[in-house]
Amino acid sequence: MRKLFVWLALGAAMVAKAEVPTPPRLVVVVMVDELGAEQLFLWQKKFEKGGFARLLNQGMIYPNVMLNSTSLYEGTSVASFYTGATPSVHGVVSRQWFDRFSQRTIDVLQGYSQEPVNDSVVPYRNTSLLCSTLGDELRRVYPGKSQVRAIGLSPHIITWAKGNNPDGYYVLDSQTGMMRNGSKTHLPQWVHDFNGKGFADLYRQREWGPLNDINDYYASKFRNQGQSRNFLYKLNASPGYGHMVHSPYGNLMMRDFAVAMLLNENLGRDAYPDLLTVSFSLKPGVVRNAGQYDAEVEDMMLRLDREMTGLVGFLDEVLGLDKVLVVLTGAFNRSALPTDNIQADIPTGAFNGRKALSLLNLYFMAKHGQGKWVQAYHDGSFYLNEKLIADKKISMDEMRREAADLLIQMSGVARAYTYDQLMNESSALVGGVVYQSFHAKRSGDVLIELEPGWGEELDNGEVVPRPQLNRQVPVVFFGASVPHGIVHRPCNVVDVAPTISSFLQIAMPNGNVGSPMTEVFGR
Repeated sequence: MRKLFVWLALGAAMVAKAEVPTPPRLVVVVMVDELGAEQLFLWQKKFEKGGFARLLNQGMIYPNVMLNSTSLYEGTSVASFYTGATPSVHGVVSRQWFDRFSQRTIDVLQGYSQEPVNDSVVPYRNTSLLCSTLGDELRRVYPGKSQVRAIGLSPHIITWAKGNNPDGYYVLDSQTGMMRNGSKTHLPQWVHDFNGKGFADLYRQREWGPLNDINDYYASKFRNQGQSRNFLYKLNASPGYGHMVHSPYGNLMMRDFAVAMLLNENLGRDAYPDLLTVSFSLKPGVVRNAGQYDAEVEDMMLRLDREMTGLVGFLDEVLGLDKVLVVLTGAFNRSALPTDNIQADIPTGAFNGRKALSLLNLYFMAKHGQGKWVQAYHDGSFYLNEKLIADKKISMDEMRREAADLLIQMSGVARAYTYDQLMNESSALVGGVVYQSFHAKRSGDVLIELEPGWGEELDNGEVVPRPQLNRQVPVVFFGASVPHGIVHRPCNVVDVAPTISSFLQIAMPNGNVGSPMTEVFGR
């Protein structure tokens, strides 16, 4: 009887221990711009053992995590990742929107400033964010103890990773080649030391060619017989450091800076958990509109795999992977380019929002008289002139319906939703992703959704893929006793923040609408 009691007591202790694990000392989010699950799987056999392959072979893989935004702006989905909220809650609906109160266009990072945001503008502010992030909640639980850091190539990604606190994030400046603090003019000495090593100048003088035989690249296997294509780019061919920053050498600098930060700021070295985001990219700056499977993209992926081998190996050696949670994901996974669709005989086309605005305004002038009836177009949203419509004593609801009816007749437009529809009907009756992307104070009077395969022509003439409703990114959890497996059930990007919150045993962000991905806990 006494032995039975002892065994029961031991069993109860083991269950209790399993239910309340020790939080990881460090969470490292590796966010790769334009990473898709198909790229991870397609090139898996080419990876080194210690990089992406190690995560895929040992981690918990969610290959198809749905994004909840129709925006072209990558920061919208990044904000959802860190807040667990949809754009309708966190407010980052686009890079720009028209503010009805001030009658001015607002830039998501610069407020009312009309200056374009590039890699050299400081400070980067995220006053547009309406709720807390993972980092905010971590700091709230361990004020002055837990560190939240974010480093990367673009402020449009790392601004949302760092949370509402202005400290602790760095951008690789494409004009100077230096790491700059996005919120302070003062840099720690170790950052000055890193900049002083002159890596950017060294890498800028290099040429970038394929790592392997060009015929071994995926794109080469599908060229017509007799066709060949190689590439070799001079990274100093343009002023500044832009080509170097958006090349494999930019990712190499990010890896080295991440290691320097881990060492100099002692991340993961005490009893208080820290959060580090490292942003890499698969977008080659020397190639305009590179396709997902182009040789340059594959080459960046294979070289980034080497940087991942170094980063993961460093974390294992210095901290131990049992004390570190690594989360790999894509910051943005665009759809196929219209040119790719043409080659594959897939229906496609290019929608121009500015031209649609002009046509809409001409239609209203012909019907209701002279005036600027449509004030702005931003990222799928049309903003009508409320004052003019009120002065003419026309129903706003009627004008929105008229606009939607005209827009739906334009080539490439699949659906058009009015402000009133999105305010008064549930997501079951209105397109779910469009409904989740709608914010009453920031979205337009009419929102459009394009046909699958269609792109959008920007002001500079560039045609970019318009996000589709089934846009997905991979998420891989690795380390911190995460079991190995692959999960194909439906998951949403808003589920990641509550999952990491559960690992850290802290409150979920205050706008969270997601649920923990329980498979990573062995359940």
